[in-house]
Amino acid sequence: MKWIFRFVVLVVVVYGGQTAFRQISLAHERYELRKQVQAQIEALPAAQRRAAALGVYLSFYWSGSNLLPTVCKKEGVDLSDYQRAYADRYAAEHDRVRAAYRSVGGSEQAIISALSAGSSDVFKKALLRAADISHSGDSMADGCRAILKKQDKVLDRMNFAETFPYVWGVADVR
Repeated sequence: MKWIFRFVVLVVVVYGGQTAFRQISLAHERYELRKQVQAQIEALPAAQRRAAALGVYLSFYWSGSNLLPTVCKKEGVDLSDYQRAYADRYAAEHDRVRAAYRSVGGSEQAIISALSAGSSDVFKKALLRAADISHSGDSMADGCRAILKKQDKVLDRMNFAETFPYVWGVADVR
């Protein structure tokens, strides 16, 4: 009987350790990404920083609102509910950024075109990680289903101002 209890405790400890490691790993990746984006913006002349920050936001927005659902659709998973919820949640913020970007001479359509022509490798990696973290499988389709299952939590994480506070401050959107 003792061995069963010990085994259960071991399983709980191992599972908890894996979960904690994944969370720490994700937090570290977000930190490194923030640091990298900040360094890239700071490397620009001061007059170009705001436009660059606004462009980063628009890239983030369009990636989350359109590219991610497109990748998942190719995997046979319909994220149209997620897409609508994303647009609804961040529409006012997106409108303000779009207007600010136009005011500095930027073209949102150029960003959309560049993103559409780019690779979806980043999404593939993220979807595989989502599947792994949610323990829902090991394919991109599993990652898409994990996003659908935890849609509200994913939408909360797509808050640009919280994800990239430095960039949001430089964008200076009111």
